[in-house]
Amino acid sequence: MKRFIKQARALVAGLHVIRHSLILAHHLARREPVQAGAVVYRGLQKHEYDQAMAFYTALHDGRRLAWPQRFLYRLAGDKLVLVAVIEESGATQIIGIDMFYVNARDRAEHTVHEGYIGVRRDMTGKGVATELRKVAIEHFARHGLKGVSSRISADNAPSLVSAKKLGFVPVDRYHDAAMRAERLYLIRWFQEGR
Repeated sequence: MKRFIKQARALVAGLHVIRHSLILAHHLARREPVQAGAVVYRGLQKHEYDQAMAFYTALHDGRRLAWPQRFLYRLAGDKLVLVAVIEESGATQIIGIDMFYVNARDRAEHTVHEGYIGVRRDMTGKGVATELRKVAIEHFARHGLKGVSSRISADNAPSLVSAKKLGFVPVDRYHDAAMRAERLYLIRWFQEGR
């Protein structure tokens, strides 16, 4: 019975994430492309959904994205997922991805949550993640939100440096039992003093 209750709570929480994220997406404009050298930063296009999910899975040792986010990004990936793409071998390839949704805390604080940011291994250290975050900050700031939140493992120095460089500030430190790691909850407020 305890297991059933836990699964029911997870289902309800997932449905809330989908609902509140779709409400936000309804009010967002699509992200127009931004070119920086050979890399284009823009919203996920519908035909790229499978490539984006495979990209995520490859960077997570075969683990798939949680079902609420998979469902959400299939419906509103063009507004809630930003990608960095390049032309490679005559095809457009995703080399970086930044995924967003709205959780209960974000709803209360009028922020959007950066659920995942990742860059293809051969493209790390080249500013792709930083540029994805810049594009995201600009995108969400134009739509009346107060900020972007993110959770980053305390030992993930490159991601913390990138986030702090763009104005993310730690507001919480906690132990994530599921990840078996110390994590920081950071927010990048769009206006000083919030």
